[in-house]
Amino acid sequence: MMSNRSFNLKSFFKGNILLIAYAFTMTALLYFRDVEGVSLSKNIFVVLVLSVSVFANYETLVSIICFTLPLMCGLPGNFFLPVWMLLVLYKLHQRKMLKEAHAITFVIILLFSEVMHILADSFDLDIMQFVGYSCSLLLVSVFAMNNTRMEYHLPVIMFCVGCCVLLAIVYLMYSSNPMLMYVDGGVRMGGDSNKEDGVMSLATNANNIGYLSSASIACAFALFYYKKLSIAPFLLIFIISFYCGMFSVSRTWVLTIAIILFSYFMMNKQDRIYGYTMLTLMVVGGIYYFLKNPDFLNMFLDRFSGDEIETGGQRTTLFAEYNKFLGEHVGNMFLGTGALMYKEVARIGHATHNGLQQIWVSYGIFGFIFIVFAYIKALKINYCPKQYMSVMPMIAIFFFLQTIQILNPYNGMYPLIAAFFVMKMVKQDEVSKFTR
Repeated sequence: MMSNRSFNLKSFFKGNILLIAYAFTMTALLYFRDVEGVSLSKNIFVVLVLSVSVFANYETLVSIICFTLPLMCGLPGNFFLPVWMLLVLYKLHQRKMLKEAHAITFVIILLFSEVMHILADSFDLDIMQFVGYSCSLLLVSVFAMNNTRMEYHLPVIMFCVGCCVLLAIVYLMYSSNPMLMYVDGGVRMGGDSNKEDGVMSLATNANNIGYLSSASIACAFALFYYKKLSIAPFLLIFIISFYCGMFSVSRTWVLTIAIILFSYFMMNKQDRIYGYTMLTLMVVGGIYYFLKNPDFLNMFLDRFSGDEIETGGQRTTLFAEYNKFLGEHVGNMFLGTGALMYKEVARIGHATHNGLQQIWVSYGIFGFIFIVFAYIKALKINYCPKQYMSVMPMIAIFFFLQTIQILNPYNGMYPLIAAFFVMKMVKQDEVSKFTR
């Protein structure tokens, strides 16, 4: 059953002044830096994020984190993550809700295994990368396992907004040469930032563009279904995420969007008019755009035909190579390589493009079972029976992760936070109905 409470835009602006001011300031700074070419020191972003985070209450802090996580590819995130983690643990302790000893223990065991792998293989430890990976694991684990009461729809909304900011700015970076994205010899959006080496910008690959686009759309549909988001902001998030995500020219993106739309149509039997209207607009808009831009249509069709489709863009080849590596030695199969240096240990030039395989390669069969059981436990904690739409974002994100990486780069983990928050939002509402 859907909640009767709807998202109130006026109340949102009135009650979240600090959060809105932060999101507006961050968006403006990123726009001027990446689109207008204004030179900005990374220290400006560090001061902005940390100063706002320190003075925020727990709910606002979580929303700040969720808004910023999609933007981490263009921010000095390793400076934020340790402070965020300390603040989250401290504020949970203040609320007497820090009961996630099992989550912290889970992360400590994985990090101990990571350090042992680095030492055993005689690799130099990149401290900043290790800190970022450690804090990301801990952040996802604590948020997944924690059951403190709060307005979970707010951080999910801010996650969607953060994704839209990233997608829109990356699109604007490319719009200086609109044909760059799809002419012969060009690149998919996100494939090349067109920036000088060493210059920090929202440069990310096409797979991540498609991943965040589909995650944003999935969460927006869930919020709309449970009446936590009204039609106007929902359509704004959907249009930006869909339009920009389309330019990733990602096959997985197309399949994931199809899963999201199918789930919505199957679950939403009361308000199907919205779904049919949106589907009609997508079809009409898509036909119009393809007719106006035949080069883009040809590039899209090329992605679904020819030799590349047979190997999924070399994904099946890489999958076989990493499986061969696992079978070469019993230590590889059972203990893994560690997540941070797995390509170097395996001596394979490209990253695996399968999230589950990356876990197995990184931590072996023992670590794989350990992580899968922890994930299943988190799902059991947050799942509300018969509320199937609440798990749709998790299904969409999990599906997409089987074509990219989840542990390294560790920003693959971040959308899982929003998916868990959707489940928490629904379960909390359902529990409230029986405790009134």
